[in-house]
Amino acid sequence: MSTKRWQTRIGAAATAACLLSLEGCGPPDLRTMQPTVHKPTAVVVFVNHPAHWNSADVENAAQQVGVEVKTVSTSSNQVPSALADAVRNPKVGLVVVVQVGTAPNSELEFAKAHTKVSFALFGAQAVPNPGAANVSQVVPDTPTASYSLGALAGDLAVSLQATAIGWLTGGQPTLPLPDVRMAFAGAYMANSGVGMVGVPVTSLSPAPGVSGSTTGNSTGNSSVSGNATAPPPVPSGGVTGAIGSLPRIVVTTQPLSQSQMTVLNRAGVVLVSLCEQPVAGQVAGTPAVPGISAMQKVLSDYASGRTQSSVIASATPPLITLDGQQVPSSVQNQVNSVELSVEGQSALLQTAWRGLPQQLQATWSPIAVQASRVGS
Repeated sequence: MSTKRWQTRIGAAATAACLLSLEGCGPPDLRTMQPTVHKPTAVVVFVNHPAHWNSADVENAAQQVGVEVKTVSTSSNQVPSALADAVRNPKVGLVVVVQVGTAPNSELEFAKAHTKVSFALFGAQAVPNPGAANVSQVVPDTPTASYSLGALAGDLAVSLQATAIGWLTGGQPTLPLPDVRMAFAGAYMANSGVGMVGVPVTSLSPAPGVSGSTTGNSTGNSSVSGNATAPPPVPSGGVTGAIGSLPRIVVTTQPLSQSQMTVLNRAGVVLVSLCEQPVAGQVAGTPAVPGISAMQKVLSDYASGRTQSSVIASATPPLITLDGQQVPSSVQNQVNSVELSVEGQSALLQTAWRGLPQQLQATWSPIAVQASRVGS
Protein backbone atom coordinates (compact mmCIF):
# COMPACT_ATOMS: atom_id res chain seq x y z
CA MET A 1 0.00 0.00 0.00
CA SER A 2 1.36 3.41 -0.87
CA THR A 3 2.37 5.81 1.83
CA LYS A 4 -0.22 8.36 0.65
CA ARG A 5 -3.14 5.94 0.89
CA TRP A 6 -1.95 4.74 4.32
CA GLN A 7 -1.85 8.33 5.58
CA THR A 8 -5.35 8.98 4.25
CA ARG A 9 -6.74 6.01 6.19
CA ILE A 10 -4.95 7.09 9.35
CA GLY A 11 -6.37 10.61 8.96
CA ALA A 12 -9.93 9.37 8.50
CA ALA A 13 -9.67 7.11 11.52
CA ALA A 14 -8.27 9.92 13.60
CA THR A 15 -11.09 12.23 12.54
CA ALA A 16 -13.72 9.63 13.49
CA ALA A 17 -12.06 9.04 16.85
CA CYS A 18 -11.96 12.76 17.45
CA LEU A 19 -15.70 13.12 16.72
CA LEU A 20 -16.57 10.21 18.99
CA SER A 21 -14.56 11.73 21.79
CA LEU A 22 -16.55 14.96 21.78
CA GLU A 23 -18.99 15.41 24.68
CA GLY A 24 -22.45 14.21 23.76
CA CYS A 25 -21.26 12.58 20.60
CA GLY A 26 -21.77 8.91 19.92
CA PRO A 27 -23.26 6.39 17.54
CA PRO A 28 -26.47 7.67 15.92
CA ASP A 29 -29.74 6.64 17.67
CA LEU A 30 -31.95 5.19 14.96
CA ARG A 31 -35.06 5.98 17.04
CA THR A 32 -34.43 9.71 16.78
CA MET A 33 -33.94 9.49 13.05
CA GLN A 34 -37.52 8.33 12.39
CA PRO A 35 -39.76 10.96 10.74
CA THR A 36 -41.86 13.00 13.18
CA VAL A 37 -45.61 12.28 12.96
CA HIS A 38 -47.80 15.21 13.96
CA LYS A 39 -51.10 14.24 15.59
CA PRO A 40 -54.26 16.06 14.56
CA THR A 41 -54.71 18.86 17.10
CA ALA A 42 -57.98 20.26 18.44
CA VAL A 43 -59.07 22.86 20.97
CA VAL A 44 -62.31 22.39 22.96
CA VAL A 45 -63.82 25.52 24.53
CA PHE A 46 -66.32 25.11 27.39
CA VAL A 47 -68.54 28.19 27.76
CA ASN A 48 -69.99 28.92 31.20
CA HIS A 49 -69.35 25.40 32.55
CA PRO A 50 -71.96 23.39 30.59
CA ALA A 51 -73.52 20.50 32.50
CA HIS A 52 -72.33 16.92 31.92
CA TRP A 53 -68.93 18.08 30.65
CA ASN A 54 -65.38 17.82 31.98
CA SER A 55 -61.89 17.93 30.51
CA ALA A 56 -60.98 14.37 31.52
CA ASP A 57 -63.75 12.83 29.39
CA VAL A 58 -62.75 14.90 26.37
CA GLU A 59 -59.06 14.05 26.74
CA ASN A 60 -59.90 10.35 27.02
CA ALA A 61 -62.08 10.49 23.90
CA ALA A 62 -59.33 12.30 21.99
CA GLN A 63 -56.70 9.81 23.06
CA GLN A 64 -58.77 6.91 21.75
CA VAL A 65 -58.72 8.32 18.21
CA GLY A 66 -55.20 9.76 18.25
CA VAL A 67 -56.08 13.45 18.53
CA GLU A 68 -54.06 15.93 20.56
CA VAL A 69 -56.54 18.10 22.46
CA LYS A 70 -56.49 21.15 24.68
CA THR A 71 -59.54 22.17 26.74
CA VAL A 72 -60.32 25.74 27.73
CA SER A 73 -63.03 27.00 30.12
CA THR A 74 -64.27 30.52 29.59
CA SER A 75 -67.23 32.85 29.97
CA SER A 76 -69.48 34.08 27.17
CA ASN A 77 -67.75 37.43 26.82
CA GLN A 78 -64.32 35.79 26.62
CA VAL A 79 -65.18 33.39 23.79
CA PRO A 80 -63.79 35.67 21.04
CA SER A 81 -60.35 35.79 22.66
CA ALA A 82 -60.42 32.02 23.30
CA LEU A 83 -61.19 31.36 19.65
CA ALA A 84 -58.48 33.77 18.51
CA ASP A 85 -55.93 32.01 20.71
CA ALA A 86 -57.00 28.63 19.32
CA VAL A 87 -56.60 29.45 15.63
CA ARG A 88 -53.31 31.25 16.27
CA ASN A 89 -51.69 27.85 16.68
CA PRO A 90 -50.97 26.56 13.13
CA LYS A 91 -51.26 22.92 14.31
CA VAL A 92 -54.91 23.33 15.32
CA GLY A 93 -57.27 22.02 12.66
CA LEU A 94 -60.45 21.74 14.73
CA VAL A 95 -62.06 24.07 17.26
CA VAL A 96 -65.02 22.78 19.29
CA VAL A 97 -67.28 25.10 21.29
CA VAL A 98 -69.62 23.58 23.90
CA GLN A 99 -72.30 26.00 25.07
CA VAL A 100 -75.88 26.10 26.26
CA GLY A 101 -78.25 27.38 23.60
CA THR A 102 -77.70 28.31 19.98
CA ALA A 103 -74.33 29.38 18.60
CA PRO A 104 -74.26 33.19 18.40
CA ASN A 105 -73.66 34.96 15.10
CA SER A 106 -70.27 36.16 16.32
CA GLU A 107 -68.99 32.56 16.39
CA LEU A 108 -70.33 31.83 12.91
CA GLU A 109 -68.71 34.99 11.56
CA PHE A 110 -65.42 34.04 13.19
CA ALA A 111 -65.59 30.60 11.56
CA LYS A 112 -66.28 32.14 8.15
CA ALA A 113 -63.12 34.22 8.52
CA HIS A 114 -60.94 31.16 9.34
CA THR A 115 -61.76 28.65 6.65
CA LYS A 116 -58.56 26.61 7.14
CA VAL A 117 -59.91 25.45 10.51
CA SER A 118 -62.98 23.26 11.06
CA PHE A 119 -65.45 24.25 13.78
CA ALA A 120 -67.91 22.05 15.68
CA LEU A 121 -70.46 24.06 17.66
CA PHE A 122 -72.32 22.11 20.35
CA GLY A 123 -75.66 23.53 21.46
CA ALA A 124 -79.30 22.77 22.21
CA GLN A 125 -80.60 24.03 18.88
CA ALA A 126 -79.17 24.47 15.39
CA VAL A 127 -78.87 27.75 13.54
CA PRO A 128 -80.68 27.50 10.19
CA ASN A 129 -78.40 28.05 7.19
CA PRO A 130 -75.25 29.15 9.07
CA GLY A 131 -73.53 29.95 5.78
CA ALA A 132 -70.14 28.63 6.87
CA ALA A 133 -68.82 25.63 4.94
CA ASN A 134 -66.34 24.72 7.68
CA VAL A 135 -68.91 24.53 10.51
CA SER A 136 -70.69 21.51 11.97
CA GLN A 137 -73.50 22.03 14.48
CA VAL A 138 -73.93 19.31 17.09
CA VAL A 139 -77.45 19.37 18.57
CA PRO A 140 -79.91 16.91 20.13
CA ASP A 141 -82.00 14.82 17.75
CA THR A 142 -85.22 16.84 17.83
CA PRO A 143 -87.76 13.99 17.49
CA THR A 144 -86.07 11.92 20.21
CA ALA A 145 -85.71 14.91 22.53
CA SER A 146 -89.34 15.91 21.92
CA TYR A 147 -90.57 12.43 22.80
CA SER A 148 -88.51 12.49 26.02
CA LEU A 149 -89.77 15.97 26.94
CA GLY A 150 -93.34 14.85 26.32
CA ALA A 151 -92.70 11.96 28.71
CA LEU A 152 -91.39 14.48 31.24
CA ALA A 153 -94.65 16.43 30.99
CA GLY A 154 -96.65 13.24 31.48
CA ASP A 155 -94.61 12.18 34.50
CA LEU A 156 -94.91 15.65 36.03
CA ALA A 157 -98.68 15.51 35.60
CA VAL A 158 -98.74 12.25 37.55
CA SER A 159 -96.46 13.62 40.26
CA LEU A 160 -98.48 16.85 40.65
CA GLN A 161 -101.86 15.11 40.22
CA ALA A 162 -102.70 17.35 37.26
CA THR A 163 -105.57 16.17 35.12
CA ALA A 164 -104.33 17.64 31.85
CA ILE A 165 -101.31 19.03 30.03
CA GLY A 166 -101.61 22.37 28.29
CA TRP A 167 -99.97 23.07 24.93
CA LEU A 168 -99.32 26.64 23.87
CA THR A 169 -100.96 27.30 20.51
CA GLY A 170 -100.69 30.15 18.03
CA GLY A 171 -97.85 32.64 18.06
CA GLN A 172 -94.67 31.48 16.33
CA PRO A 173 -93.99 27.80 17.05
CA THR A 174 -90.56 26.58 15.93
CA LEU A 175 -91.12 22.81 15.78
CA PRO A 176 -92.61 20.90 12.85
CA LEU A 177 -95.78 18.89 13.34
CA PRO A 178 -94.09 15.43 13.45
CA ASP A 179 -91.93 16.51 16.40
CA VAL A 180 -94.92 17.94 18.27
CA ARG A 181 -96.84 14.72 17.71
CA MET A 182 -93.80 12.87 19.03
CA ALA A 183 -94.09 14.85 22.27
CA PHE A 184 -97.80 13.98 22.53
CA ALA A 185 -96.90 10.31 22.15
CA GLY A 186 -94.24 10.60 24.87
CA ALA A 187 -96.73 12.20 27.24
CA TYR A 188 -99.29 9.47 26.55
CA MET A 189 -96.66 6.77 27.13
CA ALA A 190 -95.89 8.24 30.55
CA ASN A 191 -99.49 9.00 31.52
CA SER A 192 -102.16 7.36 29.38
CA GLY A 193 -104.98 8.89 31.40
CA VAL A 194 -103.96 12.53 31.02
CA GLY A 195 -105.96 15.01 28.94
CA MET A 196 -104.49 17.50 26.45
CA VAL A 197 -105.73 21.07 26.08
CA GLY A 198 -104.71 23.99 23.92
CA VAL A 199 -103.63 27.20 25.64
CA PRO A 200 -103.55 30.24 23.31
CA VAL A 201 -100.24 32.03 23.67
CA THR A 202 -102.21 35.30 23.64
CA SER A 203 -103.51 34.35 27.09
CA LEU A 204 -100.01 35.02 28.45
CA SER A 205 -100.09 38.71 27.53
CA PRO A 206 -100.31 40.94 30.62
CA ALA A 207 -103.39 43.13 30.62
CA PRO A 208 -102.49 46.77 29.85
CA GLY A 209 -101.98 48.77 33.02
CA VAL A 210 -102.75 45.85 35.32
CA SER A 211 -100.09 44.27 37.48
CA GLY A 212 -102.37 41.90 39.35
CA SER A 213 -101.44 38.72 41.15
CA THR A 214 -102.01 35.02 40.77
CA THR A 215 -103.47 32.36 42.97
CA GLY A 216 -103.32 28.59 42.83
CA ASN A 217 -105.94 25.95 43.50
CA SER A 218 -105.90 22.25 44.24
CA THR A 219 -107.49 20.88 41.08
CA GLY A 220 -104.28 20.57 39.11
CA ASN A 221 -104.69 24.08 37.66
CA SER A 222 -103.36 27.51 38.50
CA SER A 223 -105.79 30.40 38.34
CA VAL A 224 -104.61 33.62 36.72
CA SER A 225 -106.20 36.84 37.88
CA GLY A 226 -105.42 40.37 36.84
CA ASN A 227 -102.12 39.99 35.01
CA ALA A 228 -103.26 37.91 32.03
CA THR A 229 -106.24 37.78 29.76
CA ALA A 230 -108.30 34.68 30.39
CA PRO A 231 -107.90 31.70 28.06
CA PRO A 232 -111.07 30.14 26.66
CA PRO A 233 -112.94 27.51 28.64
CA VAL A 234 -111.11 24.21 28.95
CA PRO A 235 -112.54 21.57 26.59
CA SER A 236 -114.49 18.67 28.06
CA GLY A 237 -112.26 15.91 29.31
CA GLY A 238 -109.52 18.36 30.14
CA VAL A 239 -108.84 20.43 33.21
CA THR A 240 -111.90 21.33 35.24
CA GLY A 241 -112.23 24.66 36.91
CA ALA A 242 -113.32 28.21 36.36
CA ILE A 243 -112.74 30.02 33.08
CA GLY A 244 -109.42 31.81 33.34
CA SER A 245 -107.48 28.87 34.76
CA LEU A 246 -104.28 27.44 33.30
CA PRO A 247 -103.26 23.78 33.36
CA ARG A 248 -100.71 22.95 36.03
CA ILE A 249 -98.33 21.64 33.34
CA VAL A 250 -97.79 23.59 30.11
CA VAL A 251 -95.64 22.64 27.12
CA THR A 252 -94.31 25.27 24.74
CA THR A 253 -92.95 24.85 21.22
CA GLN A 254 -91.80 28.45 20.89
CA PRO A 255 -89.46 30.85 22.70
CA LEU A 256 -91.21 32.95 25.33
CA SER A 257 -90.52 36.46 26.52
CA GLN A 258 -89.75 37.41 30.10
CA SER A 259 -93.27 38.82 30.56
CA GLN A 260 -94.83 35.59 29.30
CA MET A 261 -92.62 33.58 31.62
CA THR A 262 -93.68 35.81 34.48
CA VAL A 263 -97.36 35.14 33.82
CA LEU A 264 -96.75 31.39 33.90
CA ASN A 265 -94.52 31.45 36.95
CA ARG A 266 -96.84 33.66 38.98
CA ALA A 267 -99.65 31.29 38.09
CA GLY A 268 -97.67 28.38 39.49
CA VAL A 269 -97.40 26.68 36.09
CA VAL A 270 -94.60 24.17 35.55
CA LEU A 271 -93.29 24.79 32.05
CA VAL A 272 -91.72 22.20 29.73
CA SER A 273 -90.11 23.55 26.56
CA LEU A 274 -89.47 21.58 23.37
CA CYS A 275 -87.14 24.34 22.16
CA GLU A 276 -84.42 26.56 23.55
CA GLN A 277 -85.62 29.40 25.79
CA PRO A 278 -83.91 32.81 25.97
CA VAL A 279 -84.93 33.17 29.63
CA ALA A 280 -82.85 30.78 31.69
CA GLY A 281 -83.76 29.08 34.95
CA GLN A 282 -87.55 29.17 34.63
CA VAL A 283 -88.23 25.93 32.75
CA ALA A 284 -88.54 22.42 34.21
CA GLY A 285 -87.06 20.77 31.14
CA THR A 286 -85.49 21.81 27.82
CA PRO A 287 -83.42 20.08 25.11
CA ALA A 288 -79.90 19.39 26.38
CA VAL A 289 -76.51 20.10 24.88
CA PRO A 290 -75.27 16.74 23.47
CA GLY A 291 -72.77 14.85 25.60
CA ILE A 292 -69.48 13.01 25.28
CA SER A 293 -70.80 10.42 22.79
CA ALA A 294 -71.30 13.19 20.26
CA MET A 295 -67.83 14.53 21.02
CA GLN A 296 -66.36 11.10 20.30
CA LYS A 297 -67.95 11.18 16.84
CA VAL A 298 -66.67 14.68 16.12
CA LEU A 299 -63.10 13.80 17.14
CA SER A 300 -63.21 10.49 15.25
CA ASP A 301 -64.40 12.25 12.09
CA TYR A 302 -61.66 14.84 12.46
CA ALA A 303 -58.96 12.19 12.94
CA SER A 304 -60.21 10.46 9.78
CA GLY A 305 -60.43 13.67 7.75
CA ARG A 306 -64.23 13.52 7.47
CA THR A 307 -65.08 16.97 8.89
CA GLN A 308 -67.59 18.92 6.81
CA SER A 309 -70.45 21.37 7.03
CA SER A 310 -73.38 19.53 8.56
CA VAL A 311 -75.82 19.18 11.44
CA ILE A 312 -74.98 16.25 13.69
CA ALA A 313 -78.14 15.17 15.53
CA SER A 314 -77.31 13.26 18.71
CA ALA A 315 -79.88 10.73 19.92
CA THR A 316 -77.83 9.56 22.90
CA PRO A 317 -78.33 10.83 26.47
CA PRO A 318 -78.37 13.47 27.75
CA LEU A 319 -81.40 14.60 25.75
CA ILE A 320 -83.00 16.82 28.39
CA THR A 321 -81.72 19.44 30.81
CA LEU A 322 -83.81 19.26 33.99
CA ASP A 323 -84.34 21.86 36.70
CA GLY A 324 -83.86 19.90 39.91
CA GLN A 325 -85.84 22.45 41.90
CA GLN A 326 -88.96 21.90 39.79
CA VAL A 327 -88.59 18.23 38.91
CA PRO A 328 -88.77 15.72 41.79
CA SER A 329 -86.02 13.12 41.96
CA SER A 330 -88.50 10.34 41.24
CA VAL A 331 -89.50 12.03 37.98
CA GLN A 332 -85.85 12.64 37.12
CA ASN A 333 -85.21 8.91 37.43
CA GLN A 334 -88.19 8.13 35.21
CA VAL A 335 -86.99 10.56 32.56
CA ASN A 336 -83.48 9.11 32.66
CA SER A 337 -84.97 5.67 32.03
CA VAL A 338 -86.91 7.01 29.05
CA GLU A 339 -83.75 8.56 27.59
CA LEU A 340 -81.95 5.25 27.80
CA SER A 341 -84.88 3.34 26.33
CA VAL A 342 -85.21 5.57 23.24
CA GLU A 343 -81.50 5.58 22.41
CA GLY A 344 -81.10 4.10 18.95
CA GLN A 345 -84.88 3.80 18.53
CA SER A 346 -85.50 6.79 16.26
CA ALA A 347 -87.14 4.65 13.55
CA LEU A 348 -89.50 3.09 16.09
CA LEU A 349 -90.40 6.49 17.52
CA GLN A 350 -91.57 7.64 14.09
CA THR A 351 -94.55 5.31 14.51
CA ALA A 352 -95.37 6.40 18.07
CA TRP A 353 -98.14 8.84 17.10
CA ARG A 354 -99.86 6.28 14.87
CA GLY A 355 -99.84 3.89 17.81
CA LEU A 356 -102.16 6.13 19.85
CA PRO A 357 -105.88 5.26 20.03
CA GLN A 358 -107.71 6.65 17.00
CA GLN A 359 -110.09 8.68 19.15
CA LEU A 360 -107.20 10.43 20.89
CA GLN A 361 -105.50 11.14 17.59
CA ALA A 362 -108.65 12.80 16.33
CA THR A 363 -109.06 14.84 19.53
CA TRP A 364 -105.44 15.89 19.93
CA SER A 365 -104.47 16.44 16.29
CA PRO A 366 -105.93 19.99 16.05
CA ILE A 367 -104.01 20.99 19.18
CA ALA A 368 -100.78 19.54 17.79
CA VAL A 369 -101.30 21.38 14.50
CA GLN A 370 -101.83 24.71 16.29
CA ALA A 371 -98.71 24.09 18.40
CA SER A 372 -96.51 23.38 15.38
CA ARG A 373 -94.69 25.50 12.85
CA VAL A 374 -96.81 26.74 9.95
CA GLY A 375 -96.14 24.81 6.78
CA SER A 376 -94.66 21.82 8.59
